[in-house]
Amino acid sequence: GQNPLTLFAGGIPLEDLYGKTFKGGLIFYLNTVDGTGYVAATEDQSSGTIWGCFLTDIVGLNNVEDCPDDCNQPEPEETIEGARVGDGKANTDAILAECNESGIAAKLCRNLGQDWFLPSRGELNLMYNNLFLNGHGNFEDNSFWFWSSTEISAVNVWSVPFSSGRFDNDDKSNLRPVRAALAF
Repeated sequence: GQNPLTLFAGGIPLEDLYGKTFKGGLIFYLNTVDGTGYVAATEDQSSGTIWGCFLTDIVGLNNVEDCPDDCNQPEPEETIEGARVGDGKANTDAILAECNESGIAAKLCRNLGQDWFLPSRGELNLMYNNLFLNGHGNFEDNSFWFWSSTEISAVNVWSVPFSSGRFDNDDKSNLRPVRAALAF
């Protein structure tokens, strides 16, 4: 597809760009200053898989124990390392460097290509707000909590139930759907 920044500059509203296909995915964020952004995979990478490495505190991942505004929507911008927009790829790299289990969320995302990743809590929040709430993305079952790459502890990570969008503290061994992201 055509460059989203060019389309935006040409007068197409930002909201109308969300859900459009670009770089093999669906646009869910565009920085209108520099033209960078994110796309989500067009379908779930799994309808239910473990996050992985239960009881392992991943080296290189900041443990994010709190969320802004008591975890309610709409969320303010994430400011904690590991949860911010832009942290998903580095989080995924850290997970895969330490966690060698098969079929885990981060590996399913990376299976799409070396630049695809499990989104951070902030990136997943944008996916929820800009794709799901606008009817884009063919999210199969909105009652499920989608995995983020944002770790809380050796036992828990953050997930987002697409029924409410409220962030949730989730057990790494639960089965959750996965939707990969890609920066452009």
